Amino acid sequence: MTINSSDLIEAFTKLSKSKNRAKDLVVYVTNYGMKEHKFLFNGIKENISHYIAFIEVAELADLKTILNEMEALEEAARPKYIFFDSNICRNLIHLDELKLISRSSKCFVYFEVKAWSDSIVNLVADYYQRKEFKTILLAGKSEISKRIFKDILDLGLETYYYAPDQATKDMLVSLVELYDAKKLKVIETKDLAKYSFDCIVSSELKANVFDKSHAQYFSKSCLAIDAGINNFSAEFIEKQFALGSEIIRIDNRAALSSYLISILETEDLIDNGIGKLTYQGVNIVAGGYMGLENEIIVDNISKPSLIIGVANGAGKVKYPPYDKELQAKVDIVKQLLNKSKA
Repeated sequence: MTINSSDLIEAFTKLSKSKNRAKDLVVYVTNYGMKEHKFLFNGIKENISHYIAFIEVAELADLKTILNEMEALEEAARPKYIFFDSNICRNLIHLDELKLISRSSKCFVYFEVKAWSDSIVNLVADYYQRKEFKTILLAGKSEISKRIFKDILDLGLETYYYAPDQATKDMLVSLVELYDAKKLKVIETKDLAKYSFDCIVSSELKANVFDKSHAQYFSKSCLAIDAGINNFSAEFIEKQFALGSEIIRIDNRAALSSYLISILETEDLIDNGIGKLTYQGVNIVAGGYMGLENEIIVDNISKPSLIIGVANGAGKVKYPPYDKELQAKVDIVKQLLNKSKA
């Protein structure tokens, strides 16, 4: 074995023996941006709905080792769900093979970049609501930087973008054209001192963007968000704290929880909500199943409780009043709904 996963196994075992445990364990596995380490596990975090363990692993052999070790744990210690970053499924191993190894857990694909980007945008939006800041400085040229660009612009803030190199400038040319971001102000290092910013969001992937040399350009306290890990040097952070700034590194638990709930809701919808049935000669559809004209739409095919309307055959809904023949079909479906409630 080339890695030491004893801390992970010990943490899972300890959690399983907790007397007050009332939440399921969810494991997220990624290899996105792995540069310096082969394996990282930073413990188990608790959020509103679940316990979350986040694992980073670089090589396929090590991934298989960890999954086999989790599968060998007692049932109570195994994770209920395992989410594999799309990078793993695209570059290392197919999801079907992962499911064969992790037989006791429900396995899904998730998108690390999307979850990380959602965390950044949600955090900025929440602080914007709390602090009512007006100016924001963005930095970075990663995939995450590109994903958050439009959502940050949509907040309506006076937005600046720090472009210290040609690669960043080239990226911005395409983004500005794509999103018609004519009001965006692109600035270089020499311009930083000309402006004051209420918020700084730097999203380069595990690389320093603002270091000791940049500290001299900032003279006002702000909210500084390291959205890419290691984007601020120790000297820059020290200067910002001296100014009274609030400095935050992204914690993506909220976005991961949202992602988990969305996936589970979708799974339940596919298993129980979507479908078609016939009751007393009347065709009934639900959950987005495409209905033919005059088929009755309900809220849930397994446990219908509400009539949404009548399909028009092209993805839209007909609403009352209905003609006599169509109303008769609706009345038959109402009988089914009353049976379901009984």
